Amino acid sequence: MKKILTVLSALAALWAPSSYAHPAFPGDVPASNFLTLGGLDWAWASPCSGNGTDCAEPITFHDGWRYPSTFEYDVLMPAAKAALASGGICASGWFQHNWTHCDFTDPMFRIDDPSTWGLVYDTLVVRGAPAPGVLALVGVGLLGFGLRRKLAVS
Repeated sequence: MKKILTVLSALAALWAPSSYAHPAFPGDVPASNFLTLGGLDWAWASPCSGNGTDCAEPITFHDGWRYPSTFEYDVLMPAAKAALASGGICASGWFQHNWTHCDFTDPMFRIDDPSTWGLVYDTLVVRGAPAPGVLALVGVGLLGFGLRRKLAVS
């Protein structure tokens, strides 16, 4: 009987509509709730880990928003975090249902770093492609690494 009740509860949970299936605020993030840096739009999307491993449901991506790439995390995120925090620019209500605030002093969640998962780390998201200057900088850096390696082998 206990197993039957467990199965029925699980099925009911699957069929029940989720109140967290959509962000608190409808539509795209207003321009006053994100900033542009390095050719990308940056938004503070959650006061929790974006994949839902800590205090919130996973964030909802829409309108071209995504997690930053490793390069974007390493090179651009520190400046974006500082600018968003100093301006008090928060967009969490457009990415999730249960939080509409940002904790500007918390560490940052990174989808590419599992050591940040399950901790109460805030999440930034980006939209767009890096500016050509940023891509050129990456290309020059890769060229430098290649030349360094070639010279070290010789």
